[in-house]
Amino acid sequence: MDFKITNYSVTSEQLCLEQTAELPIDTDFTVPDYSGEICKIIKCDVKSFASSKHLSGNTLSVEGDAVLTVIYADKDSNIFSAVQEIPFKKIFETGKNLDGGFCDVSFEGVIHACRAVTERRISIKASVRVNAKVTVNEKTEIITDVDDSCFETFCGQADITTPLSTVQKLIIIDEELTLPQNSPAAARVIRTDSSATVTDCKIIVGKVIVKGDLKVDVLYCTGENTLQKECFNIPFNQILDMPEINENCECEAKVTVCGKSITPRTNNEGLCNTFMLIAKLELTANARCSSTVPVIYDLYSTKFKTDVTLNEVKFTKIVKQVNETFLCKKALTLPEMDSEVLDLWCNISSVMAKCESDKITLFGSLTACILYKNADNDTGVFEKVIDFEFPIELDSNLKMPVCKPEIKVIACSHTAAGGNTELMVELKICAAVYDTCSHSLITDILVDENESILAKSALVAYFADKGENVWEICKSFSAKKAELMEINHLTEDILQSPKMLIVPLM
Repeated sequence: MDFKITNYSVTSEQLCLEQTAELPIDTDFTVPDYSGEICKIIKCDVKSFASSKHLSGNTLSVEGDAVLTVIYADKDSNIFSAVQEIPFKKIFETGKNLDGGFCDVSFEGVIHACRAVTERRISIKASVRVNAKVTVNEKTEIITDVDDSCFETFCGQADITTPLSTVQKLIIIDEELTLPQNSPAAARVIRTDSSATVTDCKIIVGKVIVKGDLKVDVLYCTGENTLQKECFNIPFNQILDMPEINENCECEAKVTVCGKSITPRTNNEGLCNTFMLIAKLELTANARCSSTVPVIYDLYSTKFKTDVTLNEVKFTKIVKQVNETFLCKKALTLPEMDSEVLDLWCNISSVMAKCESDKITLFGSLTACILYKNADNDTGVFEKVIDFEFPIELDSNLKMPVCKPEIKVIACSHTAAGGNTELMVELKICAAVYDTCSHSLITDILVDENESILAKSALVAYFADKGENVWEICKSFSAKKAELMEINHLTEDILQSPKMLIVPLM
């Protein structure tokens, strides 16, 4: 028999790799001759950046650099710093094909030991944890319509957010950072920090325009051996090609700093009033499109024996997109009451989401680091882990909510309050909330035209019980549902009381 089938490809993200690797770092290095001799180690830190990520077959290859920064003081309490970069490479393997997938890599660094071996040599033992995830878009073919009058279909619809494509682009920012006119010149750089955020993501047909800001902090020492901090903001604007996207779609963009270098530059008078910044940013845009898809839960033929194939198909839809700033406040007490705060910076330590049917709660912690100087001109670092909580209210109850948060520190400041220091950390929270449901749907039909199921009689009486489903009754007799409902004057699919039904068979 000739009949027309309409198919639809349901695209869903499948997690194909989720692994963590611990990379040990055991190194020692000598500080330059123009730096002071090491008398006291104040702070040692490690940050990692991915320089390349490559998917091939069942492997993910990650290359990057672990950047070790040591802040120390000489015998005269002058502050210096030393930086050492350690390249690394890690290969992750899995049993699945990762070609065409999207990889997300994050790092966590821990300093286990940092000590001065001599007045000019530093020994460091550390480790870098590499967290790798790879998702691949998989397609499942479902049948959404059968064009033939001999088929009875039990139909419905499902809401779905279809991932269209993911585009990544590396951008280089080469910028000259000039100190404000009233700021003293720099003698040497002590510490630098950077963070990048997306401020706007606009869709035009086939393209996405992404705007954002790169914020750079530079802590430097002046010629008078005092510490000075300057913050710079560099806006960026990029156009990404995404042929599948149109103005009815949605797009989520994020940016990650993949490396940076800040080099002091001196003028003709020998003063350093500018820094040369070279930063590498990885821009990622995820395009998606939300729609309502017709589905068939069950099917049978009124003429021939029919076998159907049912598969569990997962439908995921986005229900909320959060893009907000959140101010986290905390009162801290420094080790010594009369201490002067020289610098402050914060790093996100952990983020997790607790998903309930009617709300999402984001839990996280950040580590605040305060560089201070006491009344004896001795410099130290005070660290404090601060927990924070951010609620996301949902408009309706969800079946299986999932949240993918990204939280960044975009600014931090402090004020003196009595004997305490009040810490204020501005966080940028980006989170997509999804709901997931599974349906048993028809993915294939096989009709045996050699085995007719036409009945010998035109009508049959059936005594139905309360609560029986009209669809199931019709299916058991291979009858047309619309005719049975009309003959028996039924208006509901579920019988509310026992009833004798006349079932039309021809």
